Amino acid sequence: MEKKYELLLEQKNNEIKKLQKQLIEKDKIIANLEGKNTIYKVISEDYKDVAKQPKTINNNKFLAVSNNFINHPEKVKKLIDSQLTTNYVACGQKGIAQFAYNNLLKDDEGNLNYICTDSSRNMFKFKNEEGSVVKDVKAVKLTSMLFDAGFKDTSSKLAINIWKNEDGTINIEKFQNFKIL
Repeated sequence: MEKKYELLLEQKNNEIKKLQKQLIEKDKIIANLEGKNTIYKVISEDYKDVAKQPKTINNNKFLAVSNNFINHPEKVKKLIDSQLTTNYVACGQKGIAQFAYNNLLKDDEGNLNYICTDSSRNMFKFKNEEGSVVKDVKAVKLTSMLFDAGFKDTSSKLAINIWKNEDGTINIEKFQNFKIL
């Protein structure tokens, strides 16, 4: 009789482990989607102001082609690794937008290479290496490129430093405040 209960207990424990693994996988998927959603919101909100400005300039002159980040994902990875700091991450969505603006959305001369052309439709544009204007509806290409370049992983690693105490323990209050961002 005791072996029967031990077998049932082992089966239940295995089922619990299986369900825990499934829960962890679902949490990873949710976190990934939440991260993409955050980046999308940041980009679309910050560039609505640009879209409200009158556009009498020809797009060929308005958009820069040189060193466009979307055309060079390896460059983006290097920028994320070298330029993304806890100062950007600690500011939440505004910090992410500032990082993108400072490091990705302008060329070396300070010309915009990614713009919002219609905020009501979440329409963004950039030039490819051939000089053709490419539409990026809802900034999907930008968001995907950031995730593919490791933005989420790098920012997550930096974020840990924000809510860690000097002794290495987690400061729950800082963590909860950061999660709200």
